[in-house]
Amino acid sequence: GSNPLFGLNALGGALSIQTKTGWSDPEHGAAVYGGSFGRRWIELESGGHGDRNGYFVGARELEEDGWRDHSPSRVRQLFGSIGARADSASIDATLTAGSNRLVGNGAAPVELLEIDRAAVFTHPDRTATELAMLAVRGDRVLGDRLTLEGTLFYRPSRIDTFNGDDTPYGPCKSDALAGLLCSKRGDGEAETPVVDAGGVAVRLTGEPLDATQNTSATRTDGWGLALQASSARPIGDLDHHLIGGASFDAARSRYASDTELARLSAERGTVGSGILDGGAAVRLHAEVEHTALWLADFITAAPTLTIMGAARWTGSTVRLRDQLGPALDGDHRFSRLNPSVGLTWAPRPRLTAFASFGTASRVPSPSELACADPGDPCRLPNAFVADPPLEQVVARTWETGLRGRARSVAWSAALFRTSSQDDILFVSSGALTTEGHFENVGSTARRGLEASASGRLARGLRWDSSYSHLRAELRTPLTLSSPNHPDAVDGEIAVERGDTLPGVPRHQVKARLTWTGGRAGASLGGAYSSQRFLRGDEANLLAPIAPFAALDLSASYELRKRVVLSSRIVNLFDAEYETFGLLGEPDEVLGDAFADPRFLSPAAPFGVWIGVEVGW
Repeated sequence: GSNPLFGLNALGGALSIQTKTGWSDPEHGAAVYGGSFGRRWIELESGGHGDRNGYFVGARELEEDGWRDHSPSRVRQLFGSIGARADSASIDATLTAGSNRLVGNGAAPVELLEIDRAAVFTHPDRTATELAMLAVRGDRVLGDRLTLEGTLFYRPSRIDTFNGDDTPYGPCKSDALAGLLCSKRGDGEAETPVVDAGGVAVRLTGEPLDATQNTSATRTDGWGLALQASSARPIGDLDHHLIGGASFDAARSRYASDTELARLSAERGTVGSGILDGGAAVRLHAEVEHTALWLADFITAAPTLTIMGAARWTGSTVRLRDQLGPALDGDHRFSRLNPSVGLTWAPRPRLTAFASFGTASRVPSPSELACADPGDPCRLPNAFVADPPLEQVVARTWETGLRGRARSVAWSAALFRTSSQDDILFVSSGALTTEGHFENVGSTARRGLEASASGRLARGLRWDSSYSHLRAELRTPLTLSSPNHPDAVDGEIAVERGDTLPGVPRHQVKARLTWTGGRAGASLGGAYSSQRFLRGDEANLLAPIAPFAALDLSASYELRKRVVLSSRIVNLFDAEYETFGLLGEPDEVLGDAFADPRFLSPAAPFGVWIGVEVGW
């Protein structure tokens, strides 16, 4: 649930991840895989420790051609840690690094997918990322009851994007602007001529300008530190485990984006003209700072009953400085105290009941703050315009449930409800599928049930399963921009209280059966997801994306000691289904024969990979 101890952005929960160390994984290994879609990858890892010192390092490189057209990608990752242990203290330093180039050609018109499921609408859509994060963590035990912990990190990153897209421009219609290029406007609106980087109006020539190339570059340096003290001691007749701490995080970002006029190739790729839209250029510096204080108390009220109370205060500042003028300048400040309470009770040795109430919040990001005007939508990745500020999102979660074990079966079930005030959604409000803006949409609610169970059927045969029922609804009636919706009135749709949030399925089921016997093993898993609505159809007026189910299969065989032959198959029966959808204008690129405004993201087809894993 919304536990404030995990900090900002933990609106619906948080993941706590423990990385490998030389003490947890004192071994060495290598793996090589290859197979469908031209995918091949190699993984290496090594760990070890002595009496006081330990190390771990792991690396992965993956390349693939992609199963869709024009979709090659590359992933390079490195993780390393060194640490030292003493009787009452420890210190660890970790380095995480990545250099990736991902091509994510997204949703395509439904009529195009009926012809070729590997086809893309326009291309390329490329994102290149480089990141390094150095973190140092230490702890020291002082006496029998007090422990001090500290963390320090530095994280520089670089993100470059290149997106070939449709065009929001066209020939000017008025006689006074004949021969010039204008931004597309609705009937009756004043036309705006496009000017190049030098401020000169762009004049039409014989070369078509029916596409754009949107590029962006983001450079960020982030750093932070956190200090925490914990103490377990009796206070009166009750045992208390007190935790208190403080943290400071900051980041400095430099953002630049440009739009280049282009033309479409025969394969709907883009070819740049060298002419930049001077009015679309953005140069922005952003500074973000978060200061937090927290306190929690875990009280053992009885041998089978623990009560928790916690609170976290966070103060945040977001400063925007436009490098091309004052339009984007802004100073935004947010602060909030988030409380949380909960309890666990074990009435029987293998049965535990739990309940909690918590609040958590997140502040709008610089991209959201600077892309919040429905009248001037931004292209994705986020371009910036001068817009009104957004409110921070506050989530309140109630949760209660049971978990336990009966013979060989472990199970859990929980009911929850999260109400988010001033929730922020990305609203499709531009002429292109990649255009839109961020908007506070009032209140939203997510309520439902999560259940899981696992156990053993026979020797060497195990099963596990999970089910979630989630009703994600808009709770505030409002009018949203959706110019590509077939039922829109003046480009807008009326959203009623209780309409389902786009992209969120109501039912999800996962199950897996795993067999191990001697030197061999196999696993068969399946997933089912119910229907979901398209982005841009927040009013739920159109038919949703159909439910889907898919299976995967994996197997392994130990050729010799610690030499394992492995294989994996995804989408075992080659099911054709989609996982995401939105609304757009396909006829602008594909012609009048393509009239259906639905764009869908197809799931990957049948794929198989085989590899060898070696350990020593």
